[in-house]
Amino acid sequence: MKLPVAASLWLCVLVLSSQAAWFFSGVHVWEKEGNWTLTNNRLEVRIEPAAGRLTVRDRSSGAEWVSATAFQNVRQSKKGICFDKALGHGQTNRVTITLSLPDRGADLFVEADMTDRTVKIHDLSLLEPFVCGSTNAALVVADYANGHLYPLDLKPFPRMWLANSQIDMPWVGVSDLVTGCGYSAIVEAPAEFSIVMTPIRSGNRECLSPRISFYGSKGEFRYPRRCFYHFASSGGYVALAKRFRDYARELGLIVPFAEKVKRNPNTARLFGAPDVWGDATLKFAQEAKAAGV
Repeated sequence: MKLPVAASLWLCVLVLSSQAAWFFSGVHVWEKEGNWTLTNNRLEVRIEPAAGRLTVRDRSSGAEWVSATAFQNVRQSKKGICFDKALGHGQTNRVTITLSLPDRGADLFVEADMTDRTVKIHDLSLLEPFVCGSTNAALVVADYANGHLYPLDLKPFPRMWLANSQIDMPWVGVSDLVTGCGYSAIVEAPAEFSIVMTPIRSGNRECLSPRISFYGSKGEFRYPRRCFYHFASSGGYVALAKRFRDYARELGLIVPFAEKVKRNPNTARLFGAPDVWGDATLKFAQEAKAAGV
């Protein structure tokens, strides 16, 4: 039986639509001419080993971020795409870095692991800094009990290096202050890392971009290092902060004050308590006590 032309066209549209829906749902990995692509419904991650380039494109806005990362032995893994990276110049030790995406959403997960976890490490960067082509980009960071936006081309830059103990939350972001697009890097198990502001070129100008650097645990690798990048097409630093809040909620870190008081009644004594800054000497403690603190 022959279908009318209109019915045939509609059937083709339905078939193609179903195929497109299948393609754009879930996570997909493929390789073409030596380049690799990892996608889900929001992000497209492209690895070009010959060019030493990693590009993340937000499919909802078209915004792109590029990282000049060196790749060795790129291949598909159970979770996505993995590659090897030398620990340092002249070193034979390699760390395996895996990139993965959830079925849906704008998070890129990065994990580093080694077969021999006793290898000595000092400065381990999973990915090199992402370049933002905007001239309106700023660093988003909560440092020293404050929230700051530092323009990436600010000179002199006030914070070239921040240890995990110097920021109030284990994440840092870059936000375009005009369009509101940007990304954040959230560190999991954030005991041994720092934020290093790294000089990069963006078009014809020089600026800085944050790089996550992991330390050794007692000088050794010891355990997998993990972080994830969240890419926001709009909303600015507020959208980035909300993503960390959601992550903290998933970990059970957000607890209402009333619940804290139930767990520990002494917490109620914080109401009206003074916020005292001073040195770490016994003399200062005695003076503060004498003053009624």
